[in-house]
Amino acid sequence: APFRPRLLMFNDAGFGADRGGVLALSALDKEGIAALAVAAHSARIGDGRSTLQDGTISAINDTAYQLGARIDGSALALARAVAEKAH
Repeated sequence: APFRPRLLMFNDAGFGADRGGVLALSALDKEGIAALAVAAHSARIGDGRSTLQDGTISAINDTAYQLGARIDGSALALARAVAEKAH
């Protein structure tokens, strides 16, 4: 069976031109994949560890909302909650 991620995290990169930092969220939502972006001021762009450990959620898709993601929430707290539910 193909791999399907449970949750994807990105950096909003300050939302960039035409909200380019979060455009993928809606496309992933259509595939039933939870995705979020963290604020560029909270985590280093391109640094997965910083995204996870330091990231403050700035944008979410509906699938991520159903997993408990909330704007201004902690990326790490959400990842832990999702991992706990998977067991």
